[in-house]
Amino acid sequence: IFGFMFGDIGEGVIVALIGYMLGFRLKVGKNARKLGRTLILCGISATIVGFLYGSLFGLEGRSMKHYLGFELKPLWMSINPISTSSITAINIQNAVLFSLEFGVLLISLALVLNVIKLSLQKEYKYAFVHPSGVAGLWFFLGSVVLLFHYGLNLMSIIASQLSLVLFYLPLVVIIIGEWKVRGQSLGMSLFDSVFDVVLRYLSNGLSFVRIMIMGIIHAAFAGMMVMGMGGVSNPILISIIFIFGNIGIIIMETFMSFIQDLRLHFYEIFSKFYAGNGVQFNPLKISFKFLEK
Repeated sequence: IFGFMFGDIGEGVIVALIGYMLGFRLKVGKNARKLGRTLILCGISATIVGFLYGSLFGLEGRSMKHYLGFELKPLWMSINPISTSSITAINIQNAVLFSLEFGVLLISLALVLNVIKLSLQKEYKYAFVHPSGVAGLWFFLGSVVLLFHYGLNLMSIIASQLSLVLFYLPLVVIIIGEWKVRGQSLGMSLFDSVFDVVLRYLSNGLSFVRIMIMGIIHAAFAGMMVMGMGGVSNPILISIIFIFGNIGIIIMETFMSFIQDLRLHFYEIFSKFYAGNGVQFNPLKISFKFLEK
């Protein structure tokens, strides 16, 4: 996820190197070392996606050819709205659509993990009727199919016979499950299912749009840097703009992308299956006592 928000070959390598220094070289605290190891993975991800975008230190297409003497063709597509490379609104629309599809995949995976978790706990009935179980997955994927089939035509969705199987039926299963299996009152079950489940899955899915929005913002900052470089002719000034522009992008975008990535993982993915309860893990410890004469 971080890579799609921060896709750049050169900047990704820098982030990975910073992570390596924090994680393995510098004398820092335990938490800083953990952060460093996480940044290594983030930097590797950003570097890989950078090849998909064809971006190297904020340069793409003709700007890369002009300043570096060579050009890297994007393996996927450029999403820079103000780059000197050929970019159309269709590319950005496709990128946003991809982020939604990617979100559907990750949410579905999280729901499957919750079904597995509840099954391992022998909560088979609850695994089926849970809002984040089989019924929830049924409802979520059914809603996605209806949206792709009918678009935003809500009246067609409401009146469609397909909605009976893909939307209303799983919702009824969730309501009955919360009422009979979990033991909630019927009124609370109706409220939770109609408002909480529907709105939660809608907001969860739309939250993944931020992946490509952040990617486009990152590319736009890089494009602004290139525009600044194009406004001067002095090689020294061009180098200063290039160096400090990349430093600013790395500092700002690493923080922004990391926060957004963390939020997506915690709220949209982990909240579906993670439960901080159970038996605390206490590792086997052997203590040695040494006596000095």
